[in-house]
Order: sequence, then C-alpha cells, then structure tokens
Amino acid sequence: LIRNVREVIGDRALYVQHHNDLGVATANAMAAVEAGADMIDVTVLGIGDRGGCVALEEIAPLLAMYGYDSTIELSRLYELSLLAKEAFRVPLAPWKPIAGANWNKEEGIGHLDGAQDDLATCGIAPGVVGRAFEGVIGGKLLFGRERSSITVDDYSFLRGLLKEWGAAPSDEAFADIVDRAKATVATTPGRYIRVTEFKALCEGVLGPL
Repeated sequence: LIRNVREVIGDRALYVQHHNDLGVATANAMAAVEAGADMIDVTVLGIGDRGGCVALEEIAPLLAMYGYDSTIELSRLYELSLLAKEAFRVPLAPWKPIAGANWNKEEGIGHLDGAQDDLATCGIAPGVVGRAFEGVIGGKLLFGRERSSITVDDYSFLRGLLKEWGAAPSDEAFADIVDRAKATVATTPGRYIRVTEFKALCEGVLGPL
C-alpha cells in the first residue's frame, strides 16, 4: 500500500500512523519505512487509544538494526520508558520489549554471558538501550520446563554452577539447595533469582564458596 502511494505522490512527504489493535504496529511501521514512508507516528510505550500505537522504544532500535538513521539516542530509551511509565501511571507487562522488567533476563545453558554477537539471546544487546544483561534462574531450570537445561533428576546446569564455584555437595545438601531455590523463586516477583542470589543461597547450605 505504501509503495503504491509513494508512486502516486512522488517526492511529497509521506506520513504514516499505525495502531496496534492486532499486535503488528511495529512490523507495519517497519514495512512502511522500507516502502518509502518519510515519517511514522510513534509514542513512548506505545501509549494511545484502543490497542495503542507504535512504541518508540521498539521501533527505534529496529530501524537502527536495519540501517536507518533515526537520530534517536538509543542508550536513553529505557530511561525515557520509565519516565513515561511514571508520568502516565501505567503498569508494564514484565516481558514488554525494551522496557519490560524481564526483557534483559534469560536462563539456561549458554545464556549467562549475555553474548553481544549474532548468537545473543536477546534480539539486541541490552546495553544498546541503556540496560544490562542478567543471567537468572527460574522455572525453566528449577521446574523442568526447559529440557536443554535440566532433566528431572539431574539439574546439570545448577550442578555445573556449583562445580565452577568449587563445591561438590552431597545429594542431601544439593536437594536442600534445590528446594530452597524453588521456594525462593515461587515467592519472588518475576519468578526468578539472579545467579549471585543463587550462590548466596548455596552458601547458606554449604558455607562460603
């Protein structure tokens, strides 16, 4: 549609506005830019009527990834998102891109380092938008929801962490650690604990590591 409009209007400025009623506003905005739109309508956090609008903090990094220079300072997007959250007094889904509390967190084998290359867990390095990657432990690792990271009676990932810390707990001590971790995760907002918190929990059973 945008390509056809561009052909009709020639060099005149082309402005496009999308709503997110079907959850595709960001994708549609990107398609519009690729088809020749000069301007797209955005709001911080996608705040708008009905399903909201194109979220600035989502489309700005996407434009940069595709080679478009939007002149937006990406490193301050998270800070801006928090400001809008407080100003409009709106809750955020924990998993909302860029601004969500869990967006920069991941659990599982190979994710603790938060790779910055094309194999990174997150679509973009969190540092680009003013955040830091956090390796965490949660339901995938503790309750068997990720087969690549855990088997019911193995917990190889957690055992690997303990080995890195120079610990070789008995089966009884390890079971105590797992039970404590499960109880902590089940009662913690976000349903995860940081690896540093898991280490502290282990030290509560085994002593200093």
